[in-house]
Amino acid sequence: MSNVIGRERLEGDRTLAALLTHLHEDSPDIEASLIISRDGLMMAAHGTANAVEQVCATFSGLFVSGAGAAGEIGHVELREVILRSNRGFVVITGAGPVAILVTVARNESNLGLIVLDARKAALSIAAAI
Repeated sequence: MSNVIGRERLEGDRTLAALLTHLHEDSPDIEASLIISRDGLMMAAHGTANAVEQVCATFSGLFVSGAGAAGEIGHVELREVILRSNRGFVVITGAGPVAILVTVARNESNLGLIVLDARKAALSIAAAI
């Protein structure tokens, strides 16, 4: 199994929006996804995220705070933060040194598969930036 989205699918179309489209095609349980900068600016979005611009800084802050907390206990590189609610979950995944991938999925989704697909997409995003 490859660690990134197939290179043949990305040839000629390496845009961040295309990467999110591929993520949604591969994981239909993902309702929305965002690529944001580590300082909270939206870079790309796909799906039905409400108030997208307003939550970008919040998601970035959660990831950066999580990275700081992980560092305090000797865990050098934070890979993801998972939030679970009554309606589903949000996976916030590091995508290289400048970006973060946010995926929003239904409660009935297979969390393990969503995390795996988010990790693959994050590697592709990091390579594309």
